[in-house]
Amino acid sequence: EISNISSLENKTIAVGRGYAYEKYLRKNYPNLKLRLVDSTLEGLNLVSKGEVYAFIDPEPVLKYMIKKHFFSDLKVSGWFHEYNNKETSKLHFMSHKNKPELISIINKGLLTLTPGELSVLENKWFGSDTTKEQEEKIELTREELRFLQNKKVIRMCTLPDALPYEAISEEGKHIGIAEDMIQIMESKIGIKILLEPTQTWAQSHEYIKQGRCDILPIVQNLPSRREYLDFTKPYIKQTTVIATRNEEIFVTDLDEVKDKK
Repeated sequence: EISNISSLENKTIAVGRGYAYEKYLRKNYPNLKLRLVDSTLEGLNLVSKGEVYAFIDPEPVLKYMIKKHFFSDLKVSGWFHEYNNKETSKLHFMSHKNKPELISIINKGLLTLTPGELSVLENKWFGSDTTKEQEEKIELTREELRFLQNKKVIRMCTLPDALPYEAISEEGKHIGIAEDMIQIMESKIGIKILLEPTQTWAQSHEYIKQGRCDILPIVQNLPSRREYLDFTKPYIKQTTVIATRNEEIFVTDLDEVKDKK
């Protein structure tokens, strides 16, 4: 953790070009090596690649961009309290002086916000810093992280009618066991998995061969498919069984019924 700016002396730090931080650091910390960037994303990429030691920007902006662009190898590591005089910055609504009633109305609205509502908004935009969430995230290599950052989203084709495993509902939504797995995967790898709708299994099969979708969540690993598909470890195991009416005797082998329809 970075406790103060002095600990960064003789290290290269990224800051926004023309930002007040640049002027402040040049005046008060001349031994810092500054790398000027034109956007928050550029600064975060430099830290992720190891080209700079740290990047300075407002905390909410950093948290939002880290979450949006899946930088699971980055964290907010210290408060630049020297710049803020050990006070947090405050942001407000603003209105023209000739509308005092409007500011009064908004203030009354702000007073009704509960801690729970504010927490939901904070988690939505900045993510959660809880230990539980950090533990649930998986460790990815730099190459894997770069792949996700470039990919932005993963596109998924499905078996359109194969419940309980998966299907596409009448409303066009992915449902079934596979969808539950996809929800878990999204939270662990930090990237959105989007449905590419298809009408049949054959169409889904063709889409993945063409590269129109990236994954199929319910597929058997057959030798004929290994030339153009790669497979994860199995996460569902099934057996194929014989179904009869309740009053029939138990069938232990197909030879017992080979002369029947």
